Amino acid sequence: TCAITNTVATALTLYSRPIHVHVKAKQQVTLGAVCDTLLTRGEPFWLEAVFGPVTGLDSLAFTLNYSPGEYLSVPDADSVMLGPALLGNYLATYRLVADSALVHVNLKRIGAGVFSGTGAVVRFKLLAAANTPEGTRARFSFTNAAGRDTAGVPFVISVRDTTARIIPPNRPPGAPGLLWPAAGSFLPTGTVSFHASVSPDSDRDALHFEVEVGDRPDFSGTSQSFFSASNATGFQPTPPVPEGTDSVRFTLPSPMPDGAWYWRVRAWDGKAYGPYSEVWRFVVDTTPPVLDSLVFVDAVYQGRWYNPHTDTSATARLWYDEVYPKTGKVFADFLSDTLHLSGLFGGQNQSVAFNLSLAHLTDGNYSLSTFLSDSAGNTTTRTHTFFVDGTPPGGYISNAPDSIAENVSYMIHVTGQTDGTGSGIA
Repeated sequence: TCAITNTVATALTLYSRPIHVHVKAKQQVTLGAVCDTLLTRGEPFWLEAVFGPVTGLDSLAFTLNYSPGEYLSVPDADSVMLGPALLGNYLATYRLVADSALVHVNLKRIGAGVFSGTGAVVRFKLLAAANTPEGTRARFSFTNAAGRDTAGVPFVISVRDTTARIIPPNRPPGAPGLLWPAAGSFLPTGTVSFHASVSPDSDRDALHFEVEVGDRPDFSGTSQSFFSASNATGFQPTPPVPEGTDSVRFTLPSPMPDGAWYWRVRAWDGKAYGPYSEVWRFVVDTTPPVLDSLVFVDAVYQGRWYNPHTDTSATARLWYDEVYPKTGKVFADFLSDTLHLSGLFGGQNQSVAFNLSLAHLTDGNYSLSTFLSDSAGNTTTRTHTFFVDGTPPGGYISNAPDSIAENVSYMIHVTGQTDGTGSGIA
């Protein structure tokens, strides 16, 4: 805001980048103020005049003078606006004199209200042409400003009671930077906290934020939007957040279901939205993998028995259900090291095969554990058993026939311990 006192004119330099507005007086006096603003060629800007004090003002007439007229103009029918104190109580009419670079303004009271006090605001929208030379100096002044109050006494706007300032066009905030959930991340919980950097804002406006979450990258399907200006619950720190703050977080009010999701954020400065951030994809996966079974493919008996004399290794196939498998392992005391499984594919009723060496195993039953994790960090472990039998059953024939006959009956007797269900060794 450039407050101008004891002056009737301002001079400013137009650039296509931020510039200084220099305040000059009609006579040689100390400069009233210096401020930064953005006046871009080809874009409108506002000049605001504040008149006062006024008491019981019934009507007011004055003229805005601007130069150079070949580059500055009043662009449209909405170029004169009344401030809140006048709006609704006064009717503004104005006439443009383009050749002379003048705007004649008349204010007339309507209704029963009579404005009384200080700070009667009238705003003028002006446009610097796109071909305005860089370095052009523009001048504004108010002349012949006079009116009458309800008592019929002439009302004159004093130079000492006039304030003018340049209102730069609002510049929307920039796009926030996404921090978490990261693109391609997997979350083991549906309670998600979104984390984004605060957008830069050239006007240094405090910012609100809108977080949008959906099941499609273009947000055309199922989606939800959370706007801090409407409801700041879940936002930390609580918006509006000062421009330059490090980051802002938003935690969802309820857990999200499992699945793939997309999210983006944009900022709002109270007047305009900035552009959206990038769109990042993440997956919510709260369900551990399911290990269905372990099948010993080449077992010689009942799907779990091996003869180490003929079977030097065992082939096993692990069946599982998991959409996003990450790591598979086999642990066993008889293994010299952990066996890492490769070739894991996502989906239902999936399987992966691996081999076990049996050459060094003695007779007995052996346990092993299979382990599977998913990309979200959920894990499942299951224990399985198989048997090794390399010893034949003991025994002898106690009564053999003396001669060959077509049909012979004889007694057989087996000594020693029971061989169990057996491995097929005779």
